[in-house]
Amino acid sequence: MKRKNVKITGELDGEQVFEVDLTAANDDWMRAGRLKTRADAGDKEAAAELKRMEETPMVEITSESASEGDDKGVAKRKEKGRKKRK
Repeated sequence: MKRKNVKITGELDGEQVFEVDLTAANDDWMRAGRLKTRADAGDKEAAAELKRMEETPMVEITSESASEGDDKGVAKRKEKGRKKRK
């Protein structure tokens, strides 16, 4: 497995904050391993899927990005489903 350098991006409450570049293959490492085995045996579809996973970066969801996305719709649905107290 390839090793990546960790980037120190700042400090928070006296602790160093670092960034690690992760991909979909890192997240679903077991599936990536199975795909690699099949790709090494000559399976072109498995090789293409593994390449896609290795090139798909994972992203961080922050409170700002979450409030801009679908979470508003989730909050509205939860609010709609609540019963009013009498």
